[in-house]
Amino acid sequence: MFRAGIALHLLRVLLNVVAEVIAFYLFRRVNPLVAAIALRCAVVGAAAESLDMLGSMLPLQIGGAGALAAFSAAQRDALS
Repeated sequence: MFRAGIALHLLRVLLNVVAEVIAFYLFRRVNPLVAAIALRCAVVGAAAESLDMLGSMLPLQIGGAGALAAFSAAQRDALS
């Protein structure tokens, strides 16, 4: 479930970038400079948010598959 949450969050970030590109194409005729600045800020923000998600994956890398061994069988069944 934790991995699915991370994957869905990264998908949301990717869809946000797509929406920003669409907004850029819509607003570039109004003011191309402001549209380009907004697009660049959105892409940098998405990159920073994606890199921040790596910190959320760190517990999965440290614990590995043996991390669930700390729980009893009943507790593991309750997790899923």
